[in-house]
Amino acid sequence: MRVEPGARLGPFRVLAVTDDEVLAGDDDEHLDFRTSFAVREGATGLEGVCTTVVRYRRRAGHLYFKVIQPFHHLIVPRVVARARS
Repeated sequence: MRVEPGARLGPFRVLAVTDDEVLAGDDDEHLDFRTSFAVREGATGLEGVCTTVVRYRRRAGHLYFKVIQPFHHLIVPRVVARARS
């Protein structure tokens, strides 16, 4: 699988790819989100960093994210593992 703009990584649509970061996200009527998957030099070598930003368009978006937020820590590692293979 190629990680390139327009591809899908699970629920994420790839928006941009650089040497050290993949930016993914989507917009819908309730919320917009962006997730950055970055690699940087850490104290003991390379480390991965994931950051998600959510913009709520209406109250329903806030409620929707509250429901899926606990699963974020399960979804993200699977997306990263899939992208690595």
